[in-house]
This record gives sequence, structure tokens and C-alpha cells, in this order.
Amino acid sequence: MQRWLRVCRGMVILELVLYGAFTNLFLAGTLIAPYHAPFIAMNQAAHWITLLGLLAFAAGVFLNGSTRLRMWLAPGAIAFTIWFLPAWWPRHAPDVSGTTVTAATYNVNMWGAADPAGIVPVIAAMNADVVGLQELHPALQARLDATLHDQYLYQVMEAVEGYEGFGLLSRFPVVESSVVMDVDWYPAGRRVPGYLRAVLDVDGQRMAVYVIHTPLPIHYIDSYSLAGYLQGLRYALFEYDDGLQLAHMRHIADLVAAEAMPALVLCDCNSTPHSRQYDVLDGVLDDAFGAQGWGLGLSHPVRPFPMLRLDYVWYTSGFTALDADVWPDAGTSDHHPVRARLALAVPAAFSAPAGG
Repeated sequence: MQRWLRVCRGMVILELVLYGAFTNLFLAGTLIAPYHAPFIAMNQAAHWITLLGLLAFAAGVFLNGSTRLRMWLAPGAIAFTIWFLPAWWPRHAPDVSGTTVTAATYNVNMWGAADPAGIVPVIAAMNADVVGLQELHPALQARLDATLHDQYLYQVMEAVEGYEGFGLLSRFPVVESSVVMDVDWYPAGRRVPGYLRAVLDVDGQRMAVYVIHTPLPIHYIDSYSLAGYLQGLRYALFEYDDGLQLAHMRHIADLVAAEAMPALVLCDCNSTPHSRQYDVLDGVLDDAFGAQGWGLGLSHPVRPFPMLRLDYVWYTSGFTALDADVWPDAGTSDHHPVRARLALAVPAAFSAPAGG
């Protein structure tokens, strides 16, 4: 029995050494070549890679491994502790005054298979003042208009078959709105909405709301089958290209930076907080869940369980985040909604212009 235990212990230590090599390679790659495959794709899963690194380090300690083994495993544990452990620190809502605005973002399609009957109850239950919808299709638009019109008198819709539709549901009057269908940095022949923008009247104060859906990296997986995941793995290792995503984020960041009023961005960003796309928006906006959420905020996919944080409520100065959460019910979508409660300050500079 003791010999068998020694063999098992040796096998586990070998596995720890190999995983430590993988983790250290990943961490070195993120420092040396963070924007090249495969590290640019692996960075999207940094929370899982480093969490397993932390568990590997704990296993090395539990097995009374050598000092050399512990040092070999320590970088992954340190990276998780620095990058992600603060996500579980207690949050305290700031003591601020202003109009409370609850905003939510929700990708409602799931590869074209989402049933509107499973989406509408989720939206109603969130009870948000403003809801941004990505991948809005005509069947859901018709259901929303029929069932939620009393709850959301003001609706801006651009529903299309496929994945490019947008919607905005608001309890506040919509002063103006537009949906940009063509943006010149998209590849030729690809027509998708670049973004939805609306100006809302919140008790006499104007605020801008953007609803955006960042494109997937080119040649991303096309299904949740085994073949699709293998295709995605090959792509992540050798072909990952986030250039279109990055261009989209820079475009939106420039638009938001030019706003003369407080703004919200409700986003399925298809990027995690450890991406350069996130950094672009973070340069001009604040992340509500990052400020007042608890945990990693994983929102996609729904099955088998959420693995990535892709959905965000962003805000500019003029807002203060009070709390934020990932809504537990995804309905028939493959994204969980993200909801945030914010306080909109009312300084004179942000008041609606006279006669406006």
C-alpha cells in the first residue's frame, strides 16, 4: 500500500510540475508577447489558468513537496492572488445623492435559438429602468412590444435575423436615437449595426446610452459541439485575430469621450477584463461590476456553466456605481444579463439645456 501511495504521489507531483510549466509559460508570454497567438487568446482565460495554478500550489504544499516545487508553482498562485482575489473583497455602496438609474445589458439570442417566451420574463423580472439588448431578432421584438409596452413605454429597436440586432427598453423618455448600420472599418460586404445610441431625459437631465455588441474574433468557433471546440482551440493557438474587436472598441471609446453628457455603455463586449479591448473602454469609462460587483462576474456561456466575463455596464463621470450583479436567470439565452444600479448626479453642467 505504501508503495502504491508513493507511486500516486509521484504521478501527482509530475502533473504539478507539468502544469507549473504551462502556467509559467503563459505568464511569460503575457509579459513578452501579450498580443500574439496563443497568448492573446489564453489571456481571455487568465482567471481559470491562474486559479488552477493556485490550486496546484496548494496541492504542492499539501503533499509536502520540495521548496523547488513550491517555487515552481508559486507564480500562478501569486498571479491569481493579485489579479483576481480582490474580486471577492467586500464592497460598500458609496454615500451619494442623485437620481437612481438601474441599467442592464442582455444578449438575447443564443446562436439564433433563443425562444422569446423564455426571454421576456427575465427582462420583466430584472425591473431595470434601462435595458440594452444585443442580437435582437424580429420575433422577440414583436413579443416585447406586445408584452412589455406598459413597463417600457420607450423602445428603440433595430431587429434583424441573425446576430446583429439591437434594442433599448427605457422607462425614461427617448429624446433622440439612432442605430449605425455601417461603420467604415468593417470588412467589405459585412453589414452590421455598429452601435445603438439614444439620449434619454431623466427628470429633466440628459444622458446618453450606447448599446454595443463587439464582433467575435475572426474565425471563431461556430458551434458548441466537440468539433466546434476543437476548431476554436486550433484557432486560438495559431490564428487568433482581435483586430476588428479592437477597432470597434476604439471607435466607441472615441464617441463616448466626445459626449457632453453622462453616458452609459451596455455591452456584450466578447472580451474579458484581461484583454486590450477592455483596456480601451476602461480608459474613458468605469466598469460597474468591477467597481461594485462581487466575484468574477462570469456571464457566458450558460451551459455547462459560465466561464467568461463578456457582458458589462460601463459608465462615465456623472454616474456613481452603487451595486452590480450577474442576473441568475438567463432564460433561453446563452448569456446571463448583467445589471447595475447607479446614482446620476445632477450638477448644473449636466442639466438639460433651456428649451432643449
